[in-house]
Amino acid sequence: MRALAIAGVIASLASSPAAACSIVYGEMGPAEMRGHVARYLERAGAIIDGEVVRAGSDEEPALVYAHRVFKGPEGQRWYRVGGTNDSCEWNLGRPGERFRMILIQWPDDPRQDAWHIYAFPDSPYTREEDRQLGSNRRRDYPYFAGPRP
Repeated sequence: MRALAIAGVIASLASSPAAACSIVYGEMGPAEMRGHVARYLERAGAIIDGEVVRAGSDEEPALVYAHRVFKGPEGQRWYRVGGTNDSCEWNLGRPGERFRMILIQWPDDPRQDAWHIYAFPDSPYTREEDRQLGSNRRRDYPYFAGPRP
């Protein structure tokens, strides 16, 4: 049964926009999940409801406008998001794509103004993130894929 549940998570990720990245989420009880989410929300440098204004590439991060800022540098509305790192990277290749973004900056990234996606919008933690942030993303800022290139 456990293998079936994990296979379901993998299958759902395969159909998501982050399909190039294979992420398998471990099983957690409610208390463990609350603590896990609280820790990474605390570590995040910025948490925004953002929209891709300029698509990113391997050479240049995407330009994202923050319609709502939960956490981040005071007054900042524009973020350069993406690029390469040694982990999975969300491809912000469509202007108009919108979703809640939990962002971090890598200390060893030579582009000190570049941000990276820390938590994916289709993770099993989204409801707990929303609960801790006090905002329902499905109601307040639903995912929108943007136009097809």
